[in-house]
This record gives sequence, structure tokens and C-alpha cells, in this order.
Amino acid sequence: MDEALEKNIPVIYISLGTMVKWQDWYVETLYEGLKKIKCRVIWNLRGKEFQHSNNLDFKVGPWWP
Repeated sequence: MDEALEKNIPVIYISLGTMVKWQDWYVETLYEGLKKIKCRVIWNLRGKEFQHSNNLDFKVGPWWP
């Protein structure tokens, strides 16, 4: 992510807490929308296995500090 900061690329951090129950279509829709904008994404996605392309612009995991 250091390269993003050097190039002044916006970073979006998504964390909706532990109470959200994600439906597959919602996760896919949000992911597809975020891919279309020029930014980096850090996404807290708990309780859901999410397969995405090995894209360095997306960091998806169950917890990020």
C-alpha cells in the first residue's frame, strides 16, 4: 500500500462491524463497483469466505487493525 500513498491514490477502508450478515450478491455487487473506481480497498469481511482475484488493490480479510 506504500506505493498508493506515494502516488496519492485514494484508499477506502470498509468495516461494517460484526453484526452485519453479508449475502453473497451484496458482497459481489460491492466488490464489482469498487473495482471500477481508481482506488485501493481495505475491507474487513468477517464470517464470509470471499474469493477475489489476486489484485494488489484489494486487501480483504476478517480483521485489519
